[in-house]
Amino acid sequence: LVSTARTFFDRDPGGGFTGLTLAPKIYLGLPQVESSNLIRFGSRVTHTCFIRLPERADGAEVATRLGAALAGPEGKSDLRVSSTVDVNRRLGRAVGYFSSFLGLASMASLGLAGLAGGYLFREHLRGRRREIAILLSLGAGRRQCLLLPMGELALLGLGAACLATMLSQALLPLFSRLFVGLIPVDLHLGVDPASARMTLVIGTAGSLLFCLPVYRRILAVRPLS
Repeated sequence: LVSTARTFFDRDPGGGFTGLTLAPKIYLGLPQVESSNLIRFGSRVTHTCFIRLPERADGAEVATRLGAALAGPEGKSDLRVSSTVDVNRRLGRAVGYFSSFLGLASMASLGLAGLAGGYLFREHLRGRRREIAILLSLGAGRRQCLLLPMGELALLGLGAACLATMLSQALLPLFSRLFVGLIPVDLHLGVDPASARMTLVIGTAGSLLFCLPVYRRILAVRPLS
């Protein structure tokens, strides 16, 4: 079979990212396919014809007119005409499903991280109750004692968000190299500025929000006790 293939495609920008593409494609001419005996009874065969249009041509309009001409007077045909707009729409839908799955996974990870952060901060605050009692005895207000651990927690969340953003920026290009053949060739992965800003906001404000029930322990500290 390999000996019948004379030309190999090193890059196929439009042939990736489908649900059933698990290996690179091999393109053969019709005479070579017939001589290889690959098409037999029960084989599923799909014939595809690519039409190159001028640069200024409207692909959607040409596809509509061609589909109507092939349908005939009855309006039914086994042929399907798709333009680049339809292909991009299907590709965008697949990317959207993948992004939704990653969004659900990130929401679950964020919830688990919030529970773990709240537990760790509670243990940290329990060890600092004596320090808070001393500050209250020296005349510090409870609001001031509350702002001190909140500032520390906000700085820790900001540092974790910055570290996660830098790691994502460094690892996403490796992800595209790892799954070569399963994703489009011209798909460049990276962290956009909007996502980076959102990560910083969630890392800083989310840390304070998840640990909000723990702050009540500071208000309940009795210096005499």
